Amino acid sequence: VISKAAGRGLRVGIVVAWDGPNQYAVEHGKLNAGNAYQYGNTIASRWTRPDFGGRHAIDSWIMGGDTTDDCCGGEHGDVWAEVVRGIKDAQAANGFSGPKILLHTAPGQHLNYVGASWLDAHAPQTGHCADTGTAVQWMQELKNAGATIWGNGEARYEGITWSCNGNSPISPQQVLEDVVAMKNLGTMGNFVYGFDPRWNASSPGSVGLSASGPSAGLQLILDEPGLIRPR
Repeated sequence: VISKAAGRGLRVGIVVAWDGPNQYAVEHGKLNAGNAYQYGNTIASRWTRPDFGGRHAIDSWIMGGDTTDDCCGGEHGDVWAEVVRGIKDAQAANGFSGPKILLHTAPGQHLNYVGASWLDAHAPQTGHCADTGTAVQWMQELKNAGATIWGNGEARYEGITWSCNGNSPISPQQVLEDVVAMKNLGTMGNFVYGFDPRWNASSPGSVGLSASGPSAGLQLILDEPGLIRPR
């Protein structure tokens, strides 16, 4: 996947260990302060080695996940710090640098780890239940706290239908409004887009983006002047 991205001039962010629903890598002790360094060192050694031409596609390493318990240091902070130390040692040994260390949070947890020494920038999830105004407020709070913001790491997915949004699918227009609002803040350069039918597809490419071209919301984003940076 990394090689294919590199061949197409794309950049990728690698989530090193998701700690959200159904995984709980840290909370269940699978990843802990005792093995986190070796884990980070192993994956970074493999994917940043000099003979791997795709390594220049790696734009970032992403810590965190959906868990609401990943807060304010403690066990989680120790684990992420050790993962990052392992990654950076491996990159140095391979003569490689450049990828940023990002943090993805659960909705409403955007202020977690502000000022952490191992963290370069924040990519918080505003989530599938936060409307445009709430997402803007949270991102402004993060900026006011003095954080560097990579972008919105996960906002409302097009087509998602949850009780918290009134059991009504998020429309293409709402998706576009979220993206425009994030851009207008002027504090970030990135936005992670999601299409719920594909997210829940039983097999890759069976629904949505790769099966039938861009979804309606993604097409609106592509057509809106100034939203997509040319490469």
